[in-house]
Amino acid sequence: PVSTWNLWIGAIVGGIPPLMGWAAATGGLHGGALVMGYILFGWQIPHFMSLAFLCRDDFQRANFAIHAVRDPKYAARLSLRYSQSMFGLGVVAPVLGMTSWWFLPAA
Repeated sequence: PVSTWNLWIGAIVGGIPPLMGWAAATGGLHGGALVMGYILFGWQIPHFMSLAFLCRDDFQRANFAIHAVRDPKYAARLSLRYSQSMFGLGVVAPVLGMTSWWFLPAA
């Protein structure tokens, strides 16, 4: 990969299956589909950043354009930002009727 856009392109592709499954099961896209899609999209950023940071020497030798190699501090901030964005989903899921309120303390 020659661009750091590979991170977001991969995350978008990873977030699409729940949208497809929701649409197939319900006949449309509703708030729950967006929550599920964002969970997979948003989770992939900190997940990949942590792995990329651990393997950054390998990525650098392979000349991959990733944030963990080009700007590790930005990679850490990005990972933290997306991790924090996931907290609100613990409230949104029961509000939308996707789960019970017992989900909130577990999330």
